[in-house]
Amino acid sequence: MQRPLRPIRPGEKGTVVHIDDAGTLHMRWDDGRTLGVCLEEDIVRKVSPEQEMELLSSEPLLQCGESRWEAHCEQAVALTGAMQSYAEEQGCDWVVRRTFIDEVHSLRPPRYQHVEAGALNDLIEGTCDLKNGTDVGLMAKRPPSEQSIAIIAYGQGYTAPSGTHLVKELLELRLASPAATRDFRERVEVGWDPDGRAAMQLFNSPGDRQPFAPLIRVCKESVRSMPPKGKGREH
Repeated sequence: MQRPLRPIRPGEKGTVVHIDDAGTLHMRWDDGRTLGVCLEEDIVRKVSPEQEMELLSSEPLLQCGESRWEAHCEQAVALTGAMQSYAEEQGCDWVVRRTFIDEVHSLRPPRYQHVEAGALNDLIEGTCDLKNGTDVGLMAKRPPSEQSIAIIAYGQGYTAPSGTHLVKELLELRLASPAATRDFRERVEVGWDPDGRAAMQLFNSPGDRQPFAPLIRVCKESVRSMPPKGKGREH
């Protein structure tokens, strides 16, 4: 970037949080800075969530043939079930950033919300009129403080001038610590955080989160322990 003081180095990553009327991209860079991007001066490249994800299932949903689609969906159900059980055992809730990432809807601002541990499946079922399944992974190609569990939910298809697309919504999930969970629940009960700003602060606060490594181990084990399709199942 062409800036005289502390320029953003080539290869740095960030998240677009707002686009103003002049077309400036207001950013939150992974190093914590908030320097904006002027497209007439700066050179940036969009990185898709799929490129940053380390899948926890065996393959991406959109690469599954018809014969493997059912097995993929079973893996996704096992993963989200393991995540929900782990959160309940730890006494933690989820804080979630929801962002549309498909062609037409991607300029909508992200939404933040607090989700109780046992309500994860309800959250997923309510995303983007879920039609075609999910991919579950870890945003592993980000700095540790910016990592999150990622679920891409695929909705119905639509046609736009640029072609045919699927509605896609990215759910980035982080585990709030037990102390943060208790505090947040108490405040929500008295009507605090009607617009999701406190959920956003909790999402972005590393000190209020649980570490991911134990959860990732549980998720991977849930997939490894599944019997091969058509074998080892009782009917």
